[in-house]
Amino acid sequence: HTIYGTGDVKTAVIARSDIGKFAAEIIGDERTINRYVFCWGDEKSQNEMWEIARKVNVELGGALNLEPKAVIGKAEIEEKSQSPDFYTSVGYEYMNSMFIRGDNTVENAKKPEYGGALDARELYPHIKVLSLEEFASQLCSK
Repeated sequence: HTIYGTGDVKTAVIARSDIGKFAAEIIGDERTINRYVFCWGDEKSQNEMWEIARKVNVELGGALNLEPKAVIGKAEIEEKSQSPDFYTSVGYEYMNSMFIRGDNTVENAKKPEYGGALDARELYPHIKVLSLEEFASQLCSK
């Protein structure tokens, strides 16, 4: 129930059920030997994720309160990422990376300074991956 930063920065996500599909292809593919392969299913901002959650919640009868309870701004995130407490600093640095700097995107993963990743969806266009909307609907229908 927390928004980190403005909520507008996109981050790549993937359904766990799709990871194995990519792994099976990557393992046997000579193009991926000693290469970083970025596997992803969708790119969404926190605001978009909340909208998906609200939509699915309505489809389920609206039983959950899905309004964000807190917004933690960039300055506070950067400050807490410098905490002397290891777990606090790591947690906030992760939020800083994903939701402030926007490090976890397909575009960035492909850049040499981020590792020069191969894009799994470009390598294996035949693999059907779940969008975040599809994943949320499946998760909530179980």
